[in-house]
Amino acid sequence: MSTTPDLITPLSRMAFDLLRTLIKHAGNGSKFKGMFTMRVGEDEVPVLILGNAHFPIEDGDAIAVLNPDPDLQEKLHAGTAYLGGLLKEIVSGKCDAMVHVWLDAYKTPEIGETIIEKYVSRVRKQTKYEVR
Repeated sequence: MSTTPDLITPLSRMAFDLLRTLIKHAGNGSKFKGMFTMRVGEDEVPVLILGNAHFPIEDGDAIAVLNPDPDLQEKLHAGTAYLGGLLKEIVSGKCDAMVHVWLDAYKTPEIGETIIEKYVSRVRKQTKYEVR
């Protein structure tokens, strides 16, 4: 049994919750990108989150990157469609975890919340910088 904490569940929950809020206030194809902190055990860890929100059709997608290397802020751009292997290649070894989610707000959470892609590093690193 692994002692590694489940990082995907809280990271995806944060992304879905943020998307649900942003969709309510977005235009058609609103892009977003920002830094937050998330508690992992006893630590406050930075999270880079970016994506698209669409109010008229009530859907959106988000990529949440836990404890990213500083250069990932420059490599990942809001409004860009990163899919599958390319996204994993970009974040591999440069963060503790990543999740790419899609939300269809018309549907119930059980149906409308989809995890498109996920990544977890085999080794958790020290927090790389502080979000202020």
